Amino acid sequence: MMDLAEEPGGLPNDQYDAPIGWLDKISRRNPPWLAEIKSPGPEEQDGGHREYRLYFGEAPFDRHALLAALIEYKHTGWKKSTMKSTQTKHIRAAMDSIAKWCANKCGYRTRSK
Repeated sequence: MMDLAEEPGGLPNDQYDAPIGWLDKISRRNPPWLAEIKSPGPEEQDGGHREYRLYFGEAPFDRHALLAALIEYKHTGWKKSTMKSTQTKHIRAAMDSIAKWCANKCGYRTRSK
């Protein structure tokens, strides 16, 4: 994905971030490696917009596959504290989704790998 982002017409660097989830508020044993693709929504009447995020991980770990874990948004008109707490909740949910999907089926890439 990073290689594609560097190609002409590819994904701009400011729309991709990995790994994410290094937040003190999210503690779990063997946390999934998590990345996000971001995209702003259309401008709304108040001048703000939604910032959409697709969170994904690598699972099954042995197949170089991506697992879409969650699609969510935050709004630029929200208070900064609301935006942060909402995004933390989304990141936690995406990690939980990866771990739950992989339970007893496969392994997933962790942040330490």
